Amino acid sequence: MTGTSSDATEPLNDNATAGAAIENPLDLLLEDDDEGGSALIGRLCVGLIAVILAGAVWQSYQLGLGSLGAPGPGLWPFGVAVVTFVLSIVLLILGVTWSGTAAGGNRWAIAAIAAFLVYCAILPVLGFVLASIPVALFFTRVVGNAGWIASIATGVLAPVGAYYIFSELLAVPLVGPSFL
Repeated sequence: MTGTSSDATEPLNDNATAGAAIENPLDLLLEDDDEGGSALIGRLCVGLIAVILAGAVWQSYQLGLGSLGAPGPGLWPFGVAVVTFVLSIVLLILGVTWSGTAAGGNRWAIAAIAAFLVYCAILPVLGFVLASIPVALFFTRVVGNAGWIASIATGVLAPVGAYYIFSELLAVPLVGPSFL
């Protein structure tokens, strides 16, 4: 019976509902968080990233790790892939939700993915510096909401500086033609 004094004074028991949700593991995946995000979408995204990173771990291992004194071509990608793979598994275990409520989160995530896909397409054609300038400009001006002067300075200086460090100082060959 609702409206009695005993019902009004009893605290809500969230453990009873949590225990019922654990009976069906699918309920745990499909539950929504407090902001309306979907736990299933978050976990699927992190799971997909974990699968891709597992492939990166395998591919970098195939390149050869070498040793710390004489590193092979796969040592650095292997280390980065292992660390990010472990972090993605931690996120998968802890649970991640996809919430588009914070300042247009879905829109910015889709715009960032689209920018990186365009970057991947133009990188071999334009080369590192010319392909990186519009992407850096996009992220500083549009996503970062920086002013035009700061965006243009960052958009030009960051790719040119990265090119100089990697290509000239470290003698790392970069993708595509070099226009510097």
